[in-house]
Amino acid sequence: MIESTPGWLSRIDAEVMHLLSTMQKGRSKGSGVLEIGTYAGRSALALGASIGGGEILYLCDPYLESPHTPMLDQVDGTRLGPQVPVGRLATCFPTLSVEFLQCKSSELSDRGLRELKVRLVHVDGSHSYDDCRSDILWALSHIDSIMGLIVVDDYRSAHTPGVAAAFWELFLAELFEDCILTDHKAYALIGKQWTGWSRALLRVLDGHVRMYTERVGSRTLTRVLASGKPFGRPDCMAPSGSVR
Repeated sequence: MIESTPGWLSRIDAEVMHLLSTMQKGRSKGSGVLEIGTYAGRSALALGASIGGGEILYLCDPYLESPHTPMLDQVDGTRLGPQVPVGRLATCFPTLSVEFLQCKSSELSDRGLRELKVRLVHVDGSHSYDDCRSDILWALSHIDSIMGLIVVDDYRSAHTPGVAAAFWELFLAELFEDCILTDHKAYALIGKQWTGWSRALLRVLDGHVRMYTERVGSRTLTRVLASGKPFGRPDCMAPSGSVR
C-alpha cells in the first residue's frame, strides 16, 4: 500500500526510517512515535510498520490548503483529512494504536501532549524557518534521551530554505549526537545508545546504498546515497511481505 499512497517518501528513506525505528524498539524509553505533517499517510505507513506493542503512533496535521499542497487524495480524488491516513493504517495494521491531532504543531502542548515522551519524531510540517526550528526544538524536549531519533524532511530542497536554515543551525549547535543524511531527509540521532547503526544499515541495504562521512564545521556526519541497484525483494514495510 505504501507505493500506491500519494506522497514523497523515497524507497531509500522508507528503508532507512524503518530500520532505525526497528533498532530503537526495546532500547528506547519513549511511549511511541510522532509525525508532524501526515498528508495522505505514505510515511505514516512506514512508521506504523515499526511500532511496537503498547506504543502509540501520534499523527499531527491541520490539513490547511496551500498552492503547493492541494488537499486532495490523488488516488480517489477525495478531500484529505484524518480519515484518509487513519483508514490506510487500519487496513495495513488493524491492531495499531493511532491518535490523530488535527491541529498545528504549535498547538500540540495544548492538546494534552505537554508531558509526552516519544522515541521518534518525523518533522514534515511547515517549511518556514520559524516553524521548522520550533518543531525540531519541541521534538528535542519530548524525545527519549537514551536512544531518540528526529527525522527532518526537505532539509535541502530549493523550495524549503527555511528548513535547511533551521536544521543546519541546530546541527552546528551540537544538539544531536550524530546525523545521517539521505537525498531528502536528515536523521538526527539523540543519545548514546546508537551503536552499530551503520553496520546494520549496510547489512540490510547491502549493495543498495553507498555511505561515506563528511566534515561540516567541527562536526562529522554520514551521507547515505542510493547506489542505483534495484531492490530484488519486496518493500520491507508491506505487512503481507509484498508490495501492494
